[in-house]
Amino acid sequence: MSGPKKVPRDKFADDPLVPISGRRLAAALEQQGISVNQVGKYPGLKQQTVSYIVNGRTKRCRSSRRRRLADVAQVSEAWLAGDNVAPIEGFPFGLSSPPDELWRPHRTDENLRRFVVDSAELPPGYQLSWTHLTDQILVAWKRDIDAGVKGAAELLELFPGDFEGEAWPRVSTLLHRALGLTWWRRRLFFPARLPEAPANLAELSPEEVKDVSLAIVQEANAATVSPDDADDFAKAGASAIETLLRPWVEGDKALNYGAVSVALGWLRGGMLLDWTPNESGPDQASDPQPS
Repeated sequence: MSGPKKVPRDKFADDPLVPISGRRLAAALEQQGISVNQVGKYPGLKQQTVSYIVNGRTKRCRSSRRRRLADVAQVSEAWLAGDNVAPIEGFPFGLSSPPDELWRPHRTDENLRRFVVDSAELPPGYQLSWTHLTDQILVAWKRDIDAGVKGAAELLELFPGDFEGEAWPRVSTLLHRALGLTWWRRRLFFPARLPEAPANLAELSPEEVKDVSLAIVQEANAATVSPDDADDFAKAGASAIETLLRPWVEGDKALNYGAVSVALGWLRGGMLLDWTPNESGPDQASDPQPS
C-alpha cells in the first residue's frame, strides 16, 4: 500500500514576489551609467526581466532579484520598492527644520510642497541627484570638522539638528532648494495673475460658480513645474555643483566656509542666518536682509 502523496515544495517559497518601482530603477541605473543590456551581465539578473520592470510591464519581482538590483544600482532596497524613504540607506528624507510630524515625510523642501502635492512624489532622478550630492558634501564637511579646519564646525552651529543623527538637516534642505526649479522660478518671476471672480458671482448658479472656481484653479496650476522639467533641472544642477566642489570633495582645495554661509543664507531667503520656525507649518523664506 502506497503512502500519502507528496506535495511538491514551492521552489519560490523563500523568495516571494515583492513590489519594485520601474521609474526608480531606471533613474538609478542611469545615474550609475548602466544600461538595461549591461544589467543582464550581472549574476542573477536577466536583461529581459529588467527591461520589463523598467518599462512598467511588471511591478513585482522576486525578493532576491530586487535585492540584487538595489546592490547594482547602489540604492536602498526600500527606496527601490517605492517606499517613502531616501535613495541611500539611513539618509534623511522629507527634511524639515525642525522636524515635525505635521509636514514630514511628505515634503522635502517647503518651497516644493506644491510640486510634491501635484505629483505625489519628487521624480526619482531628482531624489537621486540631491541625495548623492549631499552625501558627498557631508563626507567632506565631516572630514574638515574632524581635522579642525577653520569655519567647518562654526558653520554647523548656525543650523539646528544633530550632525550625526539627522545628517545635516537644514543645510541639506537648502542644497535641495538650490536644485529646485520651483524655488528658482518663484524667485525670478512674478506670480501669475489669477482671473478675477465675476462681479455677479452671487447671482450665478452652483454649476456656474463651480466652472469659475475650476478656471481659477487651472490658471494657478498652469505655473506648476512639470516633473520632467524639475528632474532635468535637478540633474543638471547637481552635476554643476558637483563639478564646482570637486577639488574640495577630493581634498585638493580648502573650502571657504564664510562664503558658503553667505550662499546658504541667500538660499534660506535672507542674507542673515536667523531662521525661526513658522508655527503654522512650513517655515517661510524672509525678505533679503543686508549682511
